[in-house]
Amino acid sequence: MGVADIAFAYIHLKNRKDMLMKRIIMMALSAFIVCSLLCVCSCGAEVNDKEKLRIRNATYGNPDCRKSNIMMIKLWSAVEENNAQAIESMFSEKAKQEIKDYEVKIRNFIGAFNGDIMEVTEIACPSFKSKNNKNVTSHRMDGIYNIETTEGVYRLSFCYIVKNESNPEEVGLYWLFLRPDDEGNYNADGDYNIFVYPFEE
Repeated sequence: MGVADIAFAYIHLKNRKDMLMKRIIMMALSAFIVCSLLCVCSCGAEVNDKEKLRIRNATYGNPDCRKSNIMMIKLWSAVEENNAQAIESMFSEKAKQEIKDYEVKIRNFIGAFNGDIMEVTEIACPSFKSKNNKNVTSHRMDGIYNIETTEGVYRLSFCYIVKNESNPEEVGLYWLFLRPDDEGNYNADGDYNIFVYPFEE
């Protein structure tokens, strides 16, 4: 075997190694892209339970507001499906103990909506956290939304406890408050409650 043959064999072997490395890199890159797309799709599915459920002005980029919007979508779905049990399951065990006749109040809450829900608009989603050193020990989320139906506009406020290490039985919905959008800014903050502002019959 001459020098030329050796040189040719070396170049051929190097090219094969380069091609193998390129294939490995392309396979790894393809796997990464597929995993990323699956993650994005799964996140989107969590936010949009149903294709039609979209919140106007939603700040899904804010992790806390995203939690609030997901809760709003769950409430919205339950109202549209007339599913009182679904709403009941969202309340904390502590709230169920504190709220008198909460099953009746949930039914009143669902029944207060007139017409079909057309649009939900995010108004605010404040978040309150307590920390011990760098660890979050408690986390409360509020949500304030306008709900437009075919027959009117409503203002829905809710509060729920995302985390409470000291009292885990408080995790869940704390209160719901529903009123016509033009009836001031009263809210039920501070009380375990399901409050439906008196609507005209």
